[in-house]
Amino acid sequence: MIRDFRMNQPTKVLLYLFLMFSMITACSQNLPTKPVGSKLVPITLRVNLEQSPQLDPISYLLLTVTAKDMDPMQKTISIHNSAFEDSLTVPAGTTERVFMLEAKNSGGKTLYSGSDSANVEAGKTATINITLVPAVLMIKMTPRYQDAQQNEIVNLNIEVYHVDSLFGASFRIEFDSNQLEYLSTDFPGQQAIMGTPESVIFFDTSGTDYVAVSITRMYPDTMVSGSGALAQLRFRAISPGTTKLTFAPTTLRLVQKDGQRIPGFDSCVVDEAICVVTSDTLTFAATWNMSDEYSITNNPNGVWSYGRKWTPEGSEFDIMTVRWGDSGWYFGNVGHGGPSIQSGPILWAKDNSNGLPVVRWACSLSGFHNLTVTFTGYDSRGVDVAVYITVNDSIIFSDSIETYLDSTKFSLDYFRLNESDHIDFLIRWNGGIDHETSWTLVSAIISRFVEQ
Repeated sequence: MIRDFRMNQPTKVLLYLFLMFSMITACSQNLPTKPVGSKLVPITLRVNLEQSPQLDPISYLLLTVTAKDMDPMQKTISIHNSAFEDSLTVPAGTTERVFMLEAKNSGGKTLYSGSDSANVEAGKTATINITLVPAVLMIKMTPRYQDAQQNEIVNLNIEVYHVDSLFGASFRIEFDSNQLEYLSTDFPGQQAIMGTPESVIFFDTSGTDYVAVSITRMYPDTMVSGSGALAQLRFRAISPGTTKLTFAPTTLRLVQKDGQRIPGFDSCVVDEAICVVTSDTLTFAATWNMSDEYSITNNPNGVWSYGRKWTPEGSEFDIMTVRWGDSGWYFGNVGHGGPSIQSGPILWAKDNSNGLPVVRWACSLSGFHNLTVTFTGYDSRGVDVAVYITVNDSIIFSDSIETYLDSTKFSLDYFRLNESDHIDFLIRWNGGIDHETSWTLVSAIISRFVEQ
């Protein structure tokens, strides 16, 4: 069986939380609970966020789990990468568990929220998807992040949420004219909060690096409340580079019929956007191949190192210092032998008691990268392992391999790494088979794009 996981980085979805429920051999005890006569079920949280270092109003996530037959539980999730993983344990029970997720800023204010519910039963798998939507008065650009090739059309929606007594809106959006060329502004259609094209005064004006838009209701001459779109803007990507699209703060107005600001305007959250324009013919400046560059002579070996960690997200990393045979590395612990790595590279954790085998890649130059990885069960006697990929010790991918030649794949396209960042590829014995088995092959290719 082959499983293929692909992730475009950053994602085009605003905010998604995926909760994967499954029984595993060891429960994570990250969160204290008070179950009412029920069994704890481990839950893995896989989070994909549309985040950029230049767009970071969201500092952390707060997950609250409630049900009639259990005490409320809360889990704070720090945001380190746009894709990462965390875990908690939830009591199984006969009533649905409600999962409420809030995205908060550094001051603890909830900016986005969403919820979903599911039955949590021991030994069964369930999935819930939580879409986070604005929870406060907000004017925002959607999508927050997008990449476009040269000459591609870039669409940007301007939306408001939780407005009260709105009669007119005006704003000026500024951008870098080296990357984008403004084309037009269109009325948003069915999602429009202000009415129909016939019922509003709608106009725009533009300069080299800005576009200004104004919308005012005509009839009925009443104010509106709620959420919806104000305008749709179109640009053309013209030259490689990165540009922020920002609201000019002195020109942003959301007003009532009498021209006064709408209630709460002073606390309105402004959420902006960023666009990365790439060449229509992307090329790689450098490529690293884990298998081709494996060394039995040197450790570290350039950007590659062979060693161990005690947990997937642990910060300690020990280099293997002893060679075995003509192709392997370990710690010289004769009689035990684990963890160990041999040519392939093929990883072996034994019973995890002496740490987990890791192949580490260290970023030598900042830039945008591409990653493709395959883990394959490589022991004909049997395989039962959990596999992990971490970036700077935060999990971005995990899966399990349970049979010989079973494999799982993962790819990450056009994501940024800084010099000295690192990616770890590691396995953990899962306990369902003799620990003397479960050798697992990992292959990875990492490429850095030519700077645009």
